[in-house]
Amino acid sequence: MKVIIYLSKKENEEDKPKEGFFFDAAKKGDIDSVAYAVSTQDINKRNIDGKTALHLSAEAGHFNTVAFLLRLGADKKLLDHDGRTALNYAKLSGNKELYELLLRYSYDTN
Repeated sequence: MKVIIYLSKKENEEDKPKEGFFFDAAKKGDIDSVAYAVSTQDINKRNIDGKTALHLSAEAGHFNTVAFLLRLGADKKLLDHDGRTALNYAKLSGNKELYELLLRYSYDTN
């Protein structure tokens, strides 16, 4: 005998990505998924370590994702729980172009 269970959404449940979706997409450098997540949640949302999507993308060395997040207004000055900015993670990633991008944005007065 085969039993099939159908799960339905609660009536007021929204179609939002799960909380970790945004951070996973940022770590992977998946710009399409990051764009979708940003449309439904705060771009500067923090994970349990105080890291934002910008921190995670910089840490993983994803130049295009970092550039995308910066263009959308991600806060480059935020510190995680270890006191690091995205610029610090860009330097640690070893991606020179990424580091230079964040350095330029860090001196931007806007």
